[in-house]
Amino acid sequence: MPWTRLAVVSVIALLGAAGIYWAVAPTITDWFGLDRATIRYRMTVSATVDGKPVSASAVQELDVWAEFTPVTNFGRTSTRIYGEAVLLPVNGGAALLVLLYGEHDIEDAWDKQMLHACNINGLTPHDVVAAARAFGGPCVLAPEAHPLVISMANQSDPNTVLKVMPPTDATIGGHHVHIDKITLAATNDPPANDIVRALPWLARSGYGNIYGGLGVADTPNGLPLYRSAFYSLRMN
Repeated sequence: MPWTRLAVVSVIALLGAAGIYWAVAPTITDWFGLDRATIRYRMTVSATVDGKPVSASAVQELDVWAEFTPVTNFGRTSTRIYGEAVLLPVNGGAALLVLLYGEHDIEDAWDKQMLHACNINGLTPHDVVAAARAFGGPCVLAPEAHPLVISMANQSDPNTVLKVMPPTDATIGGHHVHIDKITLAATNDPPANDIVRALPWLARSGYGNIYGGLGVADTPNGLPLYRSAFYSLRMN
């Protein structure tokens, strides 16, 4: 049966629609960040205080998703961290805290360092999401991949936040503390909010910056410590 002009036009239109679908459908997923994974892991900090081994841990969650920006036609991997910081008590009421963000950025710099340190990577953002789904650990962070660590001479008083701790060693309240390792391992345990009970001044402080005696100029790149450095809860 000979092709009519209408049939030819219909076939061309169908082929065009199919091409548009296969070109646009994947990016729609990216626009809305629908390709995502959540890594639930326990961060365990193993340290030596005055020569004696101690440890503390907390459950955190890292959301990882593939994102596409239509204006720039650029794909990227985005992340957001939830949970609470690790609080390691030191003798005499002093404490060491391993926070929820990195030394150089309050946004997601440490999140990306974690992905790299734990080999959660790939050629495309979707590869990274797939690797995040498969994460089980354990993963031992190299010192350069540690989150921001601060020391407190008295954990009940935010004004005793003294300094940003170097990668592995510090003197806290007269005690020598050495971080032996920070390990991440997948867990089914739910995140908690115990740090607010341990540091009740977190709940009493007004919204915004919390940096106690740690002046803005003394923090990395002049950035203050935000409450989200200590805990970040999901809204749903």
